[in-house]
Amino acid sequence: MKPLSHAMDVQQRVMLLGLVPCAAATVLLTSYFTIDKIRTLEAAFAESGAATAQRLSSYSDLSLYAGDIEALRRISQNAVLEAGIDSVAISNGNGVYISARRSGPPARQTRSFSAAVRIRPTGALDDVSMDRRDAAADEVGAVHVRVDSGRLYQQELQSALTGLLLGLGTLLAAMSAARSLARGIATPLRKLGETVALIRSGDLAARSRLHRDDEFGRLSIGIDDMAEALARHRCELETRVRLATHEAQQQILQAGKANAAKARFLAAASHDLRQPLHAVGLFVGKLRETASADQQPLVARIDEGLAGMAGLLTALMEISRLDAGVVEPQRAVVAIDRLFGEVQASVDMLAIQHGTRLVFRRRALHVDVDLALCERILCNLVENALRYAAGAAVLVTASRRDDHVRIEVRDDGIGIAPMYHERIFEEFFQLDNPERDRRKGLGLGLAICQRAAHLLGTRIEVASAIGRGSSFAFELPLAAAPAIVATAPAPAALPARGSALVVDDDRSIREGTIGLLEQWGLNTASAGCVDSALPLLQAQPAFDYLLCDLQLREIDDGWRVIEAARRASASTRLLLISGDTAAATLRRARENGVIVLTKPVTPAKLRAALGPVAKPVHP
Repeated sequence: MKPLSHAMDVQQRVMLLGLVPCAAATVLLTSYFTIDKIRTLEAAFAESGAATAQRLSSYSDLSLYAGDIEALRRISQNAVLEAGIDSVAISNGNGVYISARRSGPPARQTRSFSAAVRIRPTGALDDVSMDRRDAAADEVGAVHVRVDSGRLYQQELQSALTGLLLGLGTLLAAMSAARSLARGIATPLRKLGETVALIRSGDLAARSRLHRDDEFGRLSIGIDDMAEALARHRCELETRVRLATHEAQQQILQAGKANAAKARFLAAASHDLRQPLHAVGLFVGKLRETASADQQPLVARIDEGLAGMAGLLTALMEISRLDAGVVEPQRAVVAIDRLFGEVQASVDMLAIQHGTRLVFRRRALHVDVDLALCERILCNLVENALRYAAGAAVLVTASRRDDHVRIEVRDDGIGIAPMYHERIFEEFFQLDNPERDRRKGLGLGLAICQRAAHLLGTRIEVASAIGRGSSFAFELPLAAAPAIVATAPAPAALPARGSALVVDDDRSIREGTIGLLEQWGLNTASAGCVDSALPLLQAQPAFDYLLCDLQLREIDDGWRVIEAARRASASTRLLLISGDTAAATLRRARENGVIVLTKPVTPAKLRAALGPVAKPVHP
């Protein structure tokens, strides 16, 4: 309907454009000629009336001068017999007054014409002297003639009606011509508009096909050619889109396979690469207990190298898992006090080593966040600040910003030039470590922070300048404090009674772990698979400690051993030692009261997880 209404509008506009000038010209010309005709009639009537009065005055001059009443009466009576004369009156200044009126009813509309009666000189009775005034003649009276003007008015009315009819006829003819012209323009325009509308709506098969040898015909050919070209291009484009879609689907399939392969690689690397490091760390821990004073520096260097390798492996695995998309945030309501407390427990020793004052300003706020990811971000930021604070101070704050909580880590260290504010989040980029000294970090901490922040739906902001310290901040959604539920206090860790079961499919790890545990005074037993561990758990008395790997050689995993140990004795301290850092594994461990140690585990961390251990007894 819209193209049709638009075409009708065009037709009306074209009609107006053609009709308005014609109407204006018709009105002006009709008015001009009608007025001119009326003026001509008025002039002729006035001239005729004046001539009649003048003629009667010339007839009456001698009779009026001589006082011949009868002659004057005949002149006046003869005059009223003429067509159009209603009455005649002849008078002088001596009391002579002769009048005559036409018989019948008086005329409704009349006009008066007067002429002076003068005595003409002798010899002036020629035709010329009768049509002009003789200045030498003496005026002896006047003739008054009243002429019927009704016929004049009829002629004028007839002229006006004739002009009006002519004008109307002309307007009708102009309207017909304008309508014909408008149709000749609007019809092809409507057809072209409908074709363009169909093409715009996607119907590229629409054609106007106006077979005209004018501009509209040429425009129609152009539109039809354009539609054909568009149809051809769309066909080509659809073919390309199908090919591109097929290629994209293949690439998505390949990317899915690559991600699956990467996930399998990460799972295997997380287990297989951590296993030897974990075993070597256990043996080094045992060696440290028995090494001589001369051997202690060498053991310390070996331990330092293992720590660097373990840190690099952990960082690489973590950033690879973040890039592979296998980490899914598990959001929960977390108190800022709890977050700050766990981070402070992790970095206090590093602050003491660097001689830096570390201050946490706690607030009673809660956030909706994945605790493990957020803790990892904050730990890396604080460790980075302690490394570059140059013995000054590091401040960690939390403040409310509308419906978010802004967590900020500030230091008074060396600062970062603005040109490096983006590059510091790149992998292995370090400003002051060209020699790649691993004691100064690996250059992966901030890269991990940025990726983890992206998973949490936030970003890390940097504000720093050379010599003015640095500030790293990110925002988390504000959450309402959860309802407080009274819970029974957790039982205190029981002192070791000297029995532990080590379950791991790697023999070197079993031997290294058993060697450390025996040095710490524990009686040990070991198993390399689930089927070997279950009979040992069913024997009495029950083990005080279970140290179990997560990924064993069987299809089943270490959770089966842990469940069996819980059924055998509720007092057994359960330690799950694995290279798997998935959030699901950590969450399941927390829900089941299992201590998780991520490989490689240092002897100090393992001993701290065991709790109080009896001193070794030597024979």
